[in-house]
Amino acid sequence: FSTLYVNNDSVGFGNKVVLTRTGETDLTAYGTKTYRSQMIAKSLVGSYDYATHTAKWQIVVNRNKLPLTNAVVTDTLPTGMVLLIDTDHPFTVLKSGETNPLATVPTTGVSGDTSFVYNFPSAIDNQYTITFYTQLTDETLKQQWSGTKNFTNNASIDGDEIGTAINATATAQIKNPVVTKTYQYQTGSDHIDWSAV
Repeated sequence: FSTLYVNNDSVGFGNKVVLTRTGETDLTAYGTKTYRSQMIAKSLVGSYDYATHTAKWQIVVNRNKLPLTNAVVTDTLPTGMVLLIDTDHPFTVLKSGETNPLATVPTTGVSGDTSFVYNFPSAIDNQYTITFYTQLTDETLKQQWSGTKNFTNNASIDGDEIGTAINATATAQIKNPVVTKTYQYQTGSDHIDWSAV
């Protein structure tokens, strides 16, 4: 089983059959089946919301529905972002195929924190999806950077069957121009119209 508790790897299982007949040459056949194992996947849902300065994230755990004991997900938010939990930005843990959340708060971590931990029930054997929001801090919004800045969110899963914690990341690409300057010029004109916002 330890070969299954990996992330994003193709795991191959081979089988060899030998047919032995008296007075005949043995016949051998081989077969291999490859599975893609994924214990944790992280993604940005949609895109960054510039009006509310929020990003929605999703962590999919145990996609292959393997037996997992004492599973713990730890999420470290990007520098400049904090966890946001309120009615418009819920934290949810959903078991595959169900609509009622298993949990609506992390085990540790509250709105405004820079990380959280979620401990699953002692034994699971299904896929779960954790959905949550982050928000850029006021200090980060006061900074200006050119172009796009990457905010990478790191999550990991550990459990009794997992030898070393398995990591997954997702990145939100965000622009934050404090001042934007544009111009309009018409060929042959004797002036340029400038605009600073």
